[in-house]
Amino acid sequence: MFSLLRRVERCIADFRSMKGRPRMELLTISDIAKRLGLPENTVRYYRDRFPEYVPSVGDGRRRRYRPEAVDVLRFIADGLRNDRTATDIAEALSRMFPKTVDVNEEPQQSTAAAQQQPTAMTYEPQQDRNQTAAVMFAIMAQQAQAIQQIAASLDKLAAQAEAADALRKEVERLRNELAETAMARRKAEEKAQAALDNAITAKELAAKARQEALQDALREQERREEELRRWLEERLPSVEAKRQGIVARVRSMILRDRSSNE
Repeated sequence: MFSLLRRVERCIADFRSMKGRPRMELLTISDIAKRLGLPENTVRYYRDRFPEYVPSVGDGRRRRYRPEAVDVLRFIADGLRNDRTATDIAEALSRMFPKTVDVNEEPQQSTAAAQQQPTAMTYEPQQDRNQTAAVMFAIMAQQAQAIQQIAASLDKLAAQAEAADALRKEVERLRNELAETAMARRKAEEKAQAALDNAITAKELAAKARQEALQDALREQERREEELRRWLEERLPSVEAKRQGIVARVRSMILRDRSSNE
């Protein structure tokens, strides 16, 4: 922005410095081509494409061009280079530059010299308008260049935003996949733990059932043993029973049954 302002200030300074000059510099097609860095035939093509906007003096081989013709032809070259249509360029030129009328500087008859007097009188306002238009053209050219740079920066930022959005979506997808994998792993671990707990519980229940069955069998055997002992004591004298060893034999039988059950 500061460089653009400096260029505008230089253009205004050049415009002011040209005021009051007794004679302005006239250029040839070769001079303009050198200033623009273009071939002469290309400059002639631009001039012939928009002749009414290229200020010139004289005719034929003696035709010369005013300094503001450089800005006009540069604007035309930039417009065609940027694929602008001839209609758009002509409309822009009509807004920035007045249509020019050739002035023939060759000395003619005395009547022609008399006719040149009003032309000289009206030339200075036309020159001021052309210089003002040149300044406006320089400003618009710089603005167009700045707009192109801004557009390129915006395109670059848009491409970076698209890349960042794609990266964000990829990260989100990976995060979701990790969450789903962790959830599936947690469910599998919970299922395995539940199966293990069920197996342990079933084993403990089976062991407990066996232990309770064994205890019931022992209690039943002890009850029968007690009933047998009472039955024997009721029917046999205790001394005779001891003597005959009946009780001892019954106990040995019970012990054998108990050991076999275990």
